[in-house]
Amino acid sequence: MQKISLLVCLFILFFSQQSLALSLHKLISDGAVMQRGVEIPLSGNSEHAITVFLDGNKIANATPVEGKWSVILPPQKAGGPHVLEIHTNQGEQIKVEDIFFGDVFLTSGQSNMELTIARTEEAFPKDVALANYPLIREFTVPDRYNFNHPQDDLESGHWRSATPDNIRQLSAVAYYTARQIHLQEGVPIGIVNASLGGSPIEAWLSKEALSKYPEWLEKVEPYKDAKYIEQIEQKNSENNNYWYGELNKRDAGLNANPQWSTEALDHSDWQVMEVPGFPELESKDGNFIGSWWLRKTIQVSESMAEQDSILRLGRIINADETYVNGKKVGNTTYQYPPRRYKVPAGTLHAGENTIAIRVINGGGKTQILKDKPYYIGNDEWRISLKGPWHYKQASTMPPGESTVFVRWQPLGLYNAMIAPISQYPVKGAFWFQGESNVGRYKDYGDKLTTMIADWRKAYSNAELPFVVIQLANFLDRDDKPQESAWAGIRAQQAMVSEQENVGLAVTIDLGEYNDIHPVNKRTVGERAALAMRKLVYNPNLPASGPVVKEVTQQNNALLVSFSDPANHLALSESGHNGFELADEDGKFHWAKVELTDQGIKLSHPDIVKPTAVRYAWANNPVAGLYNLYNLPAVPFEKSVN
Repeated sequence: MQKISLLVCLFILFFSQQSLALSLHKLISDGAVMQRGVEIPLSGNSEHAITVFLDGNKIANATPVEGKWSVILPPQKAGGPHVLEIHTNQGEQIKVEDIFFGDVFLTSGQSNMELTIARTEEAFPKDVALANYPLIREFTVPDRYNFNHPQDDLESGHWRSATPDNIRQLSAVAYYTARQIHLQEGVPIGIVNASLGGSPIEAWLSKEALSKYPEWLEKVEPYKDAKYIEQIEQKNSENNNYWYGELNKRDAGLNANPQWSTEALDHSDWQVMEVPGFPELESKDGNFIGSWWLRKTIQVSESMAEQDSILRLGRIINADETYVNGKKVGNTTYQYPPRRYKVPAGTLHAGENTIAIRVINGGGKTQILKDKPYYIGNDEWRISLKGPWHYKQASTMPPGESTVFVRWQPLGLYNAMIAPISQYPVKGAFWFQGESNVGRYKDYGDKLTTMIADWRKAYSNAELPFVVIQLANFLDRDDKPQESAWAGIRAQQAMVSEQENVGLAVTIDLGEYNDIHPVNKRTVGERAALAMRKLVYNPNLPASGPVVKEVTQQNNALLVSFSDPANHLALSESGHNGFELADEDGKFHWAKVELTDQGIKLSHPDIVKPTAVRYAWANNPVAGLYNLYNLPAVPFEKSVN
């Protein structure tokens, strides 16, 4: 018993000493950019009294309370590099090097903010090749959740500079935003990027903020139990393993001899489809669940076969496994990532070669989407893969059980990704999120307003500038006016941007109808930077496109005036330019559009008394109105005054 008691005491002593070892907040690490001109809280753990030095000069002393210490670093001017040191009176020491003071910005949201430069490099190769901005630095907050309490520090993380070694790992929107501000303002720029793909806004709200929405706060309770989370994740894993295991058992292509991935297989009796396009498969109302295969034969010369090449397969709904001459060259587990598979030299051979694709679909209309790249090749040669392919259905499956995504539940991301960074002062915040809330957009503006106030409180800055990046255009374009949830959430975002110290970056012309992750993050970042620069550097900057001011009736037409002078307005194309008129029954029709000395005149031959006007009110609207700075008008819906 005495031995056991001694072991327990040693165990407790060891871990208590471990927890009290000298530490410093993870954000304050080598290469950090810290906010200039404000006091910077420094904190960490220590068992002993500490002294803080900046560039060898003593800044402060502190005696830990219950193992935690904190001091204030006085305001500093922009510049660097600086060295920060923390010493204890027992000889422990932390040294943080290459610190610069400048302007720091928080960037947050879901996948379009998280998306890295690696995903946009193909569209902007020179931006990557020429990236050498050592004074633009990003700290990527680890994707974590915590449902029990706000954390006071992060588990890990480090600063990366926008240089060739790191550039592909930086958030594309954050980088282009930072680059624009850095070039215009001439100071070091730090980005603290706390984003997570698929996350709804409720996951980013604190417990106090969620108390306004009791139904969402209730959802948190079960997730406070680690065993409950473990059970969910175990069930997700079991369901996933069972479904894919059963799929593989049923897949005729995997169980055939030879398998359908094999180069020598004769597929001449398979059906033929055009790529891009839709296969004809067993389905109910177009809802196919199961797997199917495509195969195509191409001719390659000996010199082509001796070179490395890239296989580009655009976008496939949903997952794929791809083979070249029987060798697996890549796979993608869901529809959105670009399929860009490396084909090493020697995989191809002179003469006939076979590409085989196994497509797995868990529901909905499976297809090979149009207006995406389909080819194999490199900078010297390229073979188009559009056109006829042979295909064959391999299996059908019942629907799988729904996956419960723990990381997207309310409160968790705030506690683990916002709370622990909120003591690190920032100049402003960028928010790019909303796709996961489109289906319930009507209270989004209220929640976004609540979130902004919530984060401002956490940062102890009631006037913290926010820029909301409006959702881009997406999905097929409508041939007639329709109701639109995407337009609804954009309207909510625009409404929030009317508040004090909140800006809006409009991106309705920067999306792709067939991709929820459009690649033009450069213009998104530049517009977001412009909106922030107006808030924090120069209030006279023209940072917005035309904003509707007034709608008045003139006979059977409507006159719409905007914030921009009439001679600053430009229509981008012929036709309705995204404008709709409502008749007396409230039904909308495309409008005839004329530029006038006062703004825009709208009419319709069948509408005698128009009652309302909408602009760019669609999932994928026509962005038809710009100002002389080439900024698109803000979408709106407005009744006649």
